[in-house]
Amino acid sequence: MKLKKTGKGKQNIIMNDHPTIMAPKLDKLSAVINLKDKKLNGMAFYSMINMIKDDSYCATKVTQNGKYQLAAKLYYPGKDGLIYQNGPCLFMQMTNPNLEKLQVRIEYNPSHITQAAENYLDVTFMELFGVEFYEFLYHARFTRVDICMDIISSSLEDYLFKAKWKQASQAIYGANGKLQTVCLGKSGNSQIAIYDKAAQVFGDDATNGIIRVEARCKIKCNILELANLENPFRNFDIYSLACKNPPLGKAHWLAFQDSCRARGIRNAIKKQPVQNRAALKKALASNSVEWWPAALEEWDYLWMNALEDAGLTAIPKHAPALTITNAVGLAA
Repeated sequence: MKLKKTGKGKQNIIMNDHPTIMAPKLDKLSAVINLKDKKLNGMAFYSMINMIKDDSYCATKVTQNGKYQLAAKLYYPGKDGLIYQNGPCLFMQMTNPNLEKLQVRIEYNPSHITQAAENYLDVTFMELFGVEFYEFLYHARFTRVDICMDIISSSLEDYLFKAKWKQASQAIYGANGKLQTVCLGKSGNSQIAIYDKAAQVFGDDATNGIIRVEARCKIKCNILELANLENPFRNFDIYSLACKNPPLGKAHWLAFQDSCRARGIRNAIKKQPVQNRAALKKALASNSVEWWPAALEEWDYLWMNALEDAGLTAIPKHAPALTITNAVGLAA
């Protein structure tokens, strides 16, 4: 495996004579922040309501769920510095200030945070909580992080996938009958999703295949602990379907592929007659793709680059307490 620099904080993983694999990056981040100051929670709750009502703010109320009583999307500038109705946004939920446990939950895509977006969010969070955006994240407990790697010039239908730590699998097909997504792991838990990113972005106009491998990790950690996240791809394997001599014939090999996608490789093999299992395992092992960097020995380096690209290395080591006193004082 070779690492080729493509600019500050950017890396491509290049495999000679094989598809290009992009370095890992953050695709989604979720966090919960406890507000122990009841007055601050009340101020933020009603300030958010006013932002939603005020056309000068790019905030839209959305349906809340679970224990939260207020939910909104806060839109911020994209890469061109403009704010769009369907553009990048931060999803925020708040508990009612009358409840005993006061919390704020946020969810956003860190790869969309430009300097203009950061400046815009700084102003918004200062008005809501009396601290800037990354100062607010200093107090966060991160609950989920999605980390993705893109495989360029590849088709999803050319491979089978296995995550050693999960057996459940689900395959989703498009209206055209083509495979669009394979999910390994149960919904609501940690998962790995593999999907056709080119079709998602460009639809029928997609000309160059892009497979996205996305690890959806349930976590409970602060920003310092997030930097020590273990490689979620370390037990993920890819197998090529270009088997020259299928052990039980081509028709059986095709049916076995569908079974693997619907059940997961382990369960698909268990469904086979006992006398067929060893041959199928051997066929998979001999077609394991060598260009997939399963171990990612440079993980610590690549992960720190991903955090830097996402702006998370800008979170301070200390930040003002989330209190009404600090909020009012800073605002003044």
